[in-house]
Amino acid sequence: MGTLKTTNIQTITGSGTLTLGTSGETVSLGSGVSGGSLTNTPAFFAYLGSDQTVSDLTTTKVQIDTEVFDTHNAFDTSTYRFTCPTGGAGKYVITGALASYGVEKYYMTQVAIYKNGAEYHGGMQNNPFSDPSYGTGGIVNSIVELAVNDYVELYGISDTSDGTSGTFENGASIQLGDKLSYLRGYRLIGA
Repeated sequence: MGTLKTTNIQTITGSGTLTLGTSGETVSLGSGVSGGSLTNTPAFFAYLGSDQTVSDLTTTKVQIDTEVFDTHNAFDTSTYRFTCPTGGAGKYVITGALASYGVEKYYMTQVAIYKNGAEYHGGMQNNPFSDPSYGTGGIVNSIVELAVNDYVELYGISDTSDGTSGTFENGASIQLGDKLSYLRGYRLIGA
């Protein structure tokens, strides 16, 4: 066919939706062309700001209360959740990590992403050592479809060898830096 060369394409009225292609077609950008608004946003990264004491073998919401970034101001550090903002519906890559460490008694940590208050995807890490002083941690990674006002949170379970309370670790107290326990995510382009 032919090549259309122009500096600007707008709708007739200057507002509304401009459609390129039809169902089943692919619109490609040339090599080296910037995608403009084709970004993986909304996106966020927040973490447990300080250690959190938890009961043994009890499902507990992780108090993710410190943001690294939040492109759409959609992560609430008081409720510890990301809520899909207006215009942000789609498929998201969501990753959660949880560490239980430092008190010579950890056998297992479970970690789960919750969507709208119910478990969506979980994972678990057993302590691979006979000595529980190494602690445990877990990471869960999932693709979660979110509609506007859907929300995601991080939950965990810590299993101690003596049945006493455990700790979800921030990490700063064990000289590994902070951000060992976190929740992060971003929307997939075109999904």
